[in-house]
Amino acid sequence: MIKDNKKILADLIIAEITDDDTVSLVKLCHCTEIPAEQILSMVEYGVLEPINYGSSHIRWRFSANSISRVNTAVRLQRDLDINMAGAALVIELMDELKQLRQRAVHHKYQQH
Repeated sequence: MIKDNKKILADLIIAEITDDDTVSLVKLCHCTEIPAEQILSMVEYGVLEPINYGSSHIRWRFSANSISRVNTAVRLQRDLDINMAGAALVIELMDELKQLRQRAVHHKYQQH
């Protein structure tokens, strides 16, 4: 039951964050229930990119979509037994596909 309450709380926090918002390393860990060490590993492999990468990781800020990127990486590792480098590649390809689809829709509407 405690795990369910944590999940509900994390979902409420995520719902309050808009795409324009940023989250700290601590908040990202809290929302995703992932330890900081694993988040740092995701940064090393390119799954995540802090907005202020040059500063100390304690001060790092992440875009709001980092929450879904972490959750996707965790699911890929858990469900498909993909290592972190593979998860980073899959997420990168998913991002490219999303961008291509958006461009195709935009292009389609410009023609009409």
